[in-house]
Amino acid sequence: MPFNSESGRKAGQLSKRGTSRINDELKSKLRSIINESIETINISCLSNREKIDIIKTVLPFILSKRKSEDPEIDESNREFVIEILQPDNKKD
Repeated sequence: MPFNSESGRKAGQLSKRGTSRINDELKSKLRSIINESIETINISCLSNREKIDIIKTVLPFILSKRKSEDPEIDESNREFVIEILQPDNKKD
């Protein structure tokens, strides 16, 4: 089926399917399990490696990805200069 204005209109309509209550209930239960698990972790009993693993796992959910500070810098248009240096063959 080709894409035209009629197919685009149909694609842009809201879904007739309702929200899934099972999904919301499952998410709620998982949140409570996760919260209880986090509260019961005794950090003082963990090894340094285990602490680092927890930090690595949780960090992407806490910090947002950093955006470029200069919006005019485009990574794909970056210019590089490669200079090949010839070694000196002179012996002192």
